[in-house]
Amino acid sequence: MEHLVRQVDDICSLIIKLPPSIHEEGQQFPTPYPVLIDWGHDERDYTAGHPDDAKRLSPEGWNNMMTHIRILAEHAWTKYGVRSVVHPHAGGYRI
Repeated sequence: MEHLVRQVDDICSLIIKLPPSIHEEGQQFPTPYPVLIDWGHDERDYTAGHPDDAKRLSPEGWNNMMTHIRILAEHAWTKYGVRSVVHPHAGGYRI
């Protein structure tokens, strides 16, 4: 978790220095957005697009991942004022 928080710090300290994108109609939060992704797992990468073959997290594993996402998003918001988004993608975990 320490490593992930450092990554959020590195990313957010950089992106807040970038010029914001043009505010789009209906956009509630200004850019930039750090993107949180549950990615980088070979056991999921090889079964992306094949949901019947894909490994699932246990309910405890899912809750742990969600807790980490919440901690990282809260850190980005409270320390840097940026709203995180979660990137859903093939190869991500589900229960």
